[in-house]
Amino acid sequence: MNVLRIRDVRLIVGAVGLSAFGDFLLWVPLALHVEAIAGSPLALSGFFLALFGPSVALGGVAGRLADRVENARLLWTVSLAQAFVVAAMALTSGSLAAILALTVLLGAGVTISSPAEFALVPAAAGRDRVKEANGLVETARYVGLTGGPLAGGVLAAAGLLEVALLVDAATFAAVALAARLLH
Repeated sequence: MNVLRIRDVRLIVGAVGLSAFGDFLLWVPLALHVEAIAGSPLALSGFFLALFGPSVALGGVAGRLADRVENARLLWTVSLAQAFVVAAMALTSGSLAAILALTVLLGAGVTISSPAEFALVPAAAGRDRVKEANGLVETARYVGLTGGPLAGGVLAAAGLLEVALLVDAATFAAVALAARLLH
């Protein structure tokens, strides 16, 4: 594997792991916050519907979009948008309606960026190393999925929702930068 391919695979692996970490770091304190400000398990259910509903509704559209738009550019654009969405959440964290509306946008971003991430792996790794690269990507994803809730729980316990939001926004900005650096 040449140096550019190795570099690009490392960027993708790092971006996926960081993205998963940031997402799960946020979802724990944000879910707890939604339940606390609404006082309702139904509001918490609404939060998760807002987060994952776009994947159900837009999955096919997102795949077609990833087929039509250059994937690194798509990941860069969507990640920047997600960074702004999460930063907006930090400014409106007292409003359940704002949180739910922004969560729909965040979920739509995840729906659009995921096919782009998946499509970038074989392009970066090449045919002969795609299985190895996918293994690294999934390992990074699960490291993020494991560490994110732990960090999110610590931030939630300390009452630092806005910090969690800003950290997640920074992870989206870092993913956008990684996408921009891909060849």
